[in-house]
Amino acid sequence: MKGEYCGLQTDYKTLKTSFNQLRLQHTEVKGRLNEAQEQLALMDVEHSKAVNRCEVLSQMNSSLEDDRKSLMSQVETSHRIYELAHLTTIFLGLYFVDPVSRAIDPDFE
Repeated sequence: MKGEYCGLQTDYKTLKTSFNQLRLQHTEVKGRLNEAQEQLALMDVEHSKAVNRCEVLSQMNSSLEDDRKSLMSQVETSHRIYELAHLTTIFLGLYFVDPVSRAIDPDFE
């Protein structure tokens, strides 16, 4: 019986040592898990910021594209007006210039 008791004590000490080692491993794994969860939360925040930034940049890009189209339309309109004014000047010059003196005829009506 005494031998059996000593054997049980040895088993108990072995089990207790194993339990303490497993508890320590559990604590370490739990710590790593907490760190990973914190890192995941930070990455989630960074991801949300990046998505928001992409949306803002997309809206800005769209706005700039609209502005570019508007400016190009204004340039085209200005160019047409310039061409029309230039042609009008040439056309009027042909009718108002005295062919002999090549001066503008002030009496032309």
